Amino acid sequence: MKCVILDMSAMTVIDTSGIKLLGELRKMMERSLQLLLANPTGNLMEKLHQSKALEPFGSQ
Repeated sequence: MKCVILDMSAMTVIDTSGIKLLGELRKMMERSLQLLLANPTGNLMEKLHQSKALEPFGSQ
């Protein structure tokens, strides 16, 4: 296994603890697996961009 895909299509909101958890999960997996965020909704994307949580994920 090379990556874990997190399908976010059913998520409509995320709070600061969820954003922090995504960052921690990515850090834990970065040496062995790639974490991919798939299908985030508009509101969710906006929150993730505002928090700068997407920067470590890149633009892929």
